Amino acid sequence: MSLNTLQTYAGIHLSGPNAHKTSVVIMTGGLREGNLKITHVFDKIGAIGQIFSDERLLDILKATLPRLGFVDAPLSEPPCVACTRPTCPGIDGCEDLGVANMQSIISKSAKGKKRKRPINPQTQRYWDVRQWAESQTHLQEPSYSANMAPLVVRAKTLQRRINSWNVDFKLKETLVSQNLRIIADHLSMPSEWAQSYRAFGVGRDNRGKILEHLYREKWLALNHLDDIASSVENFHAMICALTACLFVEKRVLMPGSSFELEQGWVYLPNLTESKKD
Repeated sequence: MSLNTLQTYAGIHLSGPNAHKTSVVIMTGGLREGNLKITHVFDKIGAIGQIFSDERLLDILKATLPRLGFVDAPLSEPPCVACTRPTCPGIDGCEDLGVANMQSIISKSAKGKKRKRPINPQTQRYWDVRQWAESQTHLQEPSYSANMAPLVVRAKTLQRRINSWNVDFKLKETLVSQNLRIIADHLSMPSEWAQSYRAFGVGRDNRGKILEHLYREKWLALNHLDDIASSVENFHAMICALTACLFVEKRVLMPGSSFELEQGWVYLPNLTESKKD
């Protein structure tokens, strides 16, 4: 890949629309070529006067022209939230394929496992239930909890704003905490760095250690690393942009069917290749 054909990726950390904590990190290059670097960090993005933060986000994407963008917020709703049926028969009588598959996952995984909570298609997506079934230690907050619901609305609205400018630019979703654990394991980082990257008192130091490790492993250049380490929001956006690069290089877990994609797929690294690739 020549310098004139470098890919450009956007990582977006979304906060609430009224908080000045949204960040965008732009990266160029590739991991395989060994030239992946952070080119721009836009942080504390909020409304200014009559200019809404979504307008500012759109202007950043128009100016940087990334090939792909990843966001750390759900881009789809649970079945009950998306449902338009005039009457509700309840979970057991629901004809929605998403609800039926969630029920099937729970029933198959129930043997020998203690359920943390009942299935709730008002707050959980198919992906949430599948992750719980695969790992009892999965701690992801339901996609449409009280904390997450405003971010779902904002992420979906942002995609519609992008559609008004470029219908071919589709945001994709990742989960930073789980993403980071996979990368840390692959690169033999101490697990506490990934577990405590945002903890009070040690988070800043752990983020710095993670970035230093990524640099030593030739995953990142030195550009803007202080800006990333100093802010949880910038760090989240950087992990999102890194995931966009992994996606282009076909190093993420892909949905196994169109159904899984439609239900809301969360892309995570698939780093089964050797460490030195």
